[in-house]
Amino acid sequence: MDPKSGSAPDSFDPDDNINQYLWRRIDVPGTPIVGNGPKISVVAPLGTSEYQLMVADSSGGVDYATTVVTVIDSTAPHIASIQAVPDCLWPPNDKWATYRLGQEIHTSVQDACDSAPRLEIGRVDVIENHVARIAAPEESRASSAAVCLRSAREGTGVGRIYRLTIKAMDATGNTMHGHTHVVVPHDQGVERRCRARIQLTTEPTKVCVE
Repeated sequence: MDPKSGSAPDSFDPDDNINQYLWRRIDVPGTPIVGNGPKISVVAPLGTSEYQLMVADSSGGVDYATTVVTVIDSTAPHIASIQAVPDCLWPPNDKWATYRLGQEIHTSVQDACDSAPRLEIGRVDVIENHVARIAAPEESRASSAAVCLRSAREGTGVGRIYRLTIKAMDATGNTMHGHTHVVVPHDQGVERRCRARIQLTTEPTKVCVE
């Protein structure tokens, strides 16, 4: 029996009289039948599973063989899109805006084996006056599920850009990172007008502190 293809190329009968092939999964209760015939196609679960092949001839002769199949997921989730809504903070009055995964942070993530990869907020960076750095505690507070951003920027330059890193992790532990941005513009000029508003609070909300 060939465990890679789910086939039985080495099964033979001296009289060339095999008339039955029966495949079962034997590591689960009930040993369910998974296929008939010398070659089958099976979607095996993640991890290790054990299968048994029974062959029989028309004279009543029977023989068995078993194989162990191990399925390993080594492919990271695919982050199709991440968007912070709104992606602009105004006015720059030093108050705080809360962005939560699944609410103000919209994501689209797919994974080959995990229908619901876990999402977490990772690092928050600040880009201001052409310099990138990790956000300071007085600028950003983050938990795994939410981040609070201070609506503030320096008086010079074009404004402040917050870059949020989002981590997607599947059940096996494969990870992928993506990014979205929130801008605190220098002014409300045409190019950087904040068309949508978000509630601002005097302190970071509790969801941003683990």
